[in-house]
Amino acid sequence: MCDTLPSGDPNIGTAFCEDQIVRNLSWDWSPTAVVPQAAVTGFMVVTSIQDTLSATPAGEGFSNQVSPGTMRSSPVPNYSQRWSCGAVVRFTVRAVTDLGMSEPSQPFEVRMPPCRASSQLWISVDSLTISPSAASGQVLDRGDICILCDDRRFELFGIIVLADDHNSIGTSNPPSHGAGTLAFGLCPANTVCHNEGTFTTNSGWYIEMDHPITNRPLSFTVAINDYDTDNAPDLFCSALAVLAARSPQEWSRANETVILQSDFGEAKCRFQITVRGQP
Repeated sequence: MCDTLPSGDPNIGTAFCEDQIVRNLSWDWSPTAVVPQAAVTGFMVVTSIQDTLSATPAGEGFSNQVSPGTMRSSPVPNYSQRWSCGAVVRFTVRAVTDLGMSEPSQPFEVRMPPCRASSQLWISVDSLTISPSAASGQVLDRGDICILCDDRRFELFGIIVLADDHNSIGTSNPPSHGAGTLAFGLCPANTVCHNEGTFTTNSGWYIEMDHPITNRPLSFTVAINDYDTDNAPDLFCSALAVLAARSPQEWSRANETVILQSDFGEAKCRFQITVRGQP
């Protein structure tokens, strides 16, 4: 009997079988002359998960105490929602006595279903957030184009780039002035005006794209400028983030948030990008 994975699972579309989920663990223990039954106060069940897909595997461990000492079974944590594919779950049991704990039992292992290989990634630039700078505690646009008011809007232009074998997303066009730009404080053409806040579809860099799986790292770079008339364009946001190369099976589980942020004194910027494996 197999159930489909829950809707939030990054490997949705595959099947996860009920007989591969260990919900209760039982064990045998026999008293000895040195350690009689009366000396056993309980047992400790240790569950560890080894991620077999990661380039640098890391085990996840959790334990639960079982008492009294006459118990020989225990429910186990719901590990099925932690790693749905490509991992090994290992259970061991230790007896707890007045003299200390015994050596662990021989491990009982469950191998989770293998991960399906993804063929592409879904990448979206989700939002841009502008917040007060650390230097002033404010959002300030010094040297702004608006000469008639205390304008704290940023006239932004620039690019977000995904670098993988010369693939890129984003465009950069130089600003140009139309009629009334200086007189009425309008934004130059090819810029996006924002002040403090979070901007999504209207950020100017709202992007969704599919990207083919490769065995190369993915790097994300943002280079956004604020257009000023007093002192030419100011660097507003500049940041880099890199996702390490992975196998198609490992990418199938990817559901990551990439953050690009910086603070150059006038305001902080924060771009949020989602990377998710697709069939």
